[in-house]
Amino acid sequence: MIIPKKYLRILSTYFALIIYSTFSLASEINHAKPDSFVVLPNSTVYKLELARTQEERILGLMFREKLANGKGMLFIFPQDGFHPFYMKNTLIPLDIIWLDSNYRIVYFHINVQPCKEEPCESYYPIAKSRFVLEFNTGTVVKEKLKIGDKLKVTIVQ
Repeated sequence: MIIPKKYLRILSTYFALIIYSTFSLASEINHAKPDSFVVLPNSTVYKLELARTQEERILGLMFREKLANGKGMLFIFPQDGFHPFYMKNTLIPLDIIWLDSNYRIVYFHINVQPCKEEPCESYYPIAKSRFVLEFNTGTVVKEKLKIGDKLKVTIVQ
């Protein structure tokens, strides 16, 4: 079968576009930024949003109507301290977990409810921490987390 030249040009252009698109997509996939995540002692993995700056830590999960299952937020503090949390403008109940600099659980509050009126209660740990995790309420109980558990945290810069 002989294919006329004008169709060969169209076909070669079409195949070139397919090959270019394939390599472009592969390149984008290879350069996609991986997610930060935490692996719990029972090997369950949660993807993490990061709150690194003062502004990000203040905003946290405020004004969110939901937090997807399998996700959480990791607050990263520049130094160890007694980092209090409150639920002002937070619309969803949360479990709040304080971690030391080695990602060991030093304290948690479970089922912390949104603040409906001022003044909002502050929640404090009983030990110094470097990181704080927030998950949907029920996560600590469901995953059987306890004080002293060491978590494996991967932070993608």
